[in-house]
Amino acid sequence: MEKYSAMYRGWDLMNLGLKVYPLAQNTKIPLKGTHGWKSATNDQMEFHNYFNDGQQTRPYLNIGVDLFHAGLMVLDVDVNHDDKGTSGQESFMNYIEKHNYSWPDNTYHERTPNGGLHWFYRLPQPLDKPTRKTAVLPGVDLLGDFVVIGPSEINGVPYLGNQQLTSLDQIAVAPDWLRDLLIYGNKPKRVNLNASFANSNANRSNQNDTYTSRVLTEIAMARIEEGNRNDWLYRRTLNLLTICHDPVAVYQLLNDINQLHANPPLGQKEIDGIFKSALNKKMERKGELA
Repeated sequence: MEKYSAMYRGWDLMNLGLKVYPLAQNTKIPLKGTHGWKSATNDQMEFHNYFNDGQQTRPYLNIGVDLFHAGLMVLDVDVNHDDKGTSGQESFMNYIEKHNYSWPDNTYHERTPNGGLHWFYRLPQPLDKPTRKTAVLPGVDLLGDFVVIGPSEINGVPYLGNQQLTSLDQIAVAPDWLRDLLIYGNKPKRVNLNASFANSNANRSNQNDTYTSRVLTEIAMARIEEGNRNDWLYRRTLNLLTICHDPVAVYQLLNDINQLHANPPLGQKEIDGIFKSALNKKMERKGELA
């Protein structure tokens, strides 16, 4: 890194409307006396003083960008995230192909010192709070708070942009699905009750409709805390099997409810055990009535 190159880069980014903050030389560690991205500034003299305060010169500091207040996010794709050869690029491409998503790759991006990539996007709507999702997919993080940026170096290896960033128009707008992935993580945003209950009996009595409404309302308003998760989900699964005659739909609903409402969600083996027990119980009841 050339002397003061991070300072000059910081000034350029400020001219684009961004706030930047200093990091200790050759690291991601906030400079002593600062608070990381919370010390981000768009005051050029203030930023200059981090590099030269009249008593000490620091010409090789690293630099970070405040993403949150700029309305930006970063897709962080690693090449060997866990030192076991996990490819973030492969898991990300598999994810978008599975969901048939379009991915705008014609945006500003930087190669990281470990060989990964930081893809920058403008958010269609700002975030309510600084957010990041680590390991949202194997080898993939999503950053909505802050990020290290070139010409910063780690172990002497720099972050390298694909082009000189001279306008925020070089940063593509994030698709809604990518923003949702940052906010909600890799789990469903909501339970699609209408679709899942399409196979329910359309000729229920008014009394059964009332029962259905009670069950759905209880599920929609639930916050299932640790210590009560297994029993609550088991009882709700029995309820769902009563009002929906498609076990596959109920199983999908059970998984969605677990991800949305359980704190924290149960593991897949426990969910499978709950569903199997409830389905067996339901079959036993049918046999008793036959």
